[in-house]
Amino acid sequence: PLFDTFHGANVQIMYAVSAEVVRPVLRGGSLSTGLCEFLVETAVDVDGSRAVSGAAPLHFEISGEGQEFGSGGGTLHAQGLDIRGCLDKSACFIEQPLTGHITVEKCPARVLSIDLELCRIEGCTTSEGSNVSETSVVQRTQVADGNASLGLEIPIHVVLPRLYCCPSIQARTFSVSFLVRVMVVFASSVPGVANPVAVRTLPIRLVRGDLTE
Repeated sequence: PLFDTFHGANVQIMYAVSAEVVRPVLRGGSLSTGLCEFLVETAVDVDGSRAVSGAAPLHFEISGEGQEFGSGGGTLHAQGLDIRGCLDKSACFIEQPLTGHITVEKCPARVLSIDLELCRIEGCTTSEGSNVSETSVVQRTQVADGNASLGLEIPIHVVLPRLYCCPSIQARTFSVSFLVRVMVVFASSVPGVANPVAVRTLPIRLVRGDLTE
């Protein structure tokens, strides 16, 4: 089967054409154009489109539990943290932005920024038959800059990069899937110590859809 053009760290899906003009030796020999890459977008995923239509909102919470704030997160350890949000859908069309919202309900420390990292998980099957995978960051989008007001609903709007993401793939010898990391960076309570960061990881499914309807 054909897959969308994709440029990852370990998985590359590329399509290219090469032309060669054969000429007599006395006229300089053959000429080659080299490889000329072109982009491929696969047909609409009907089953995936149904999954997107029926996908429920993906609610999430970020608390101090399980977070590694280090020595700079004194007040976060002592007084707790409550940040809540939602992605509009757990599966979305690759042609459309990733949307949702996030709200800081309780936060004893000053927020420096709220960011969303789009990450790809590239998996491959080795010659021995074992599966290996690696996660890498595709892009990081800042949602909020500076200290967020408590109770304020902050919108999420992330445009997906065309060449560096593709519809989620599960093939025989490789796979490509995606996740979103919600990252909240706080001001350190100890000068000279790294700023503490709270992270929440959310798996998402990307689908090729028909947006002409």
